[in-house]
Amino acid sequence: MTKTKKATKLAAALDPDLKGLPVALQKQATAVQLNAKKALAKRAADALERARACVGEAARGFYRLGQALIELRAEGMLESIGYADLYTLAESELSLSRSTVDRLLQAVTHLTQEQYALLKPSRADALLELAAVTEADDTDAILLGARISLWVKGPVLDVGRASIRELHEAAKEVRAHRGPKNARGRSASAEERAAAVSANSTFRAKDSKAKARVRATKPGQPSVFDLVGLTQAELQRAMRALGR
Repeated sequence: MTKTKKATKLAAALDPDLKGLPVALQKQATAVQLNAKKALAKRAADALERARACVGEAARGFYRLGQALIELRAEGMLESIGYADLYTLAESELSLSRSTVDRLLQAVTHLTQEQYALLKPSRADALLELAAVTEADDTDAILLGARISLWVKGPVLDVGRASIRELHEAAKEVRAHRGPKNARGRSASAEERAAAVSANSTFRAKDSKAKARVRATKPGQPSVFDLVGLTQAELQRAMRALGR
């Protein structure tokens, strides 16, 4: 194909009206259009990069909000400013629903600020929702994007490849499999989840790798708490605290 034909074809692709112009004018007009498209693409790329940065900063802000909520749960804090519970304060002062408070507390319990920002709040929420309904102790595996069984001998989900919608659907599938009666019996209370959140916040403040996990038991029975990741020195201190 000759240069003249190439220029004519390119001009027609950008703007069919240019096809009838002389070749020299076609080249000039085509160059102007190409430059305009490149400039527009650069502006769009810059705007997208700013948007991504804003999303990341917003996620970090939500995470810090969760940390502040945990601090407000410390003994005497809520009462000192005239509130009986965290949910009432969150709704009155911050316009946050109970479910949003629970999601933030869960996020701060299981994720670092950077992990939360990288995942984005919507995906982090979907992952933690799935981890909450599965019976296995698979929260870490889910957050790492591993392949998990939704229940014993049940379907396998590749978490890392699943979309947010697919994660929510998987959580619904687990709930349906377990049934409403079983699901209620296996749910830890908000107070029990908050206790684990508070413990993990203290561990991080002390530079400990230990993690507390709340595990629901039988219907009508309180949950139990598991401690993992203790060093030997931490284990010995815990034993001394128990009088052993």
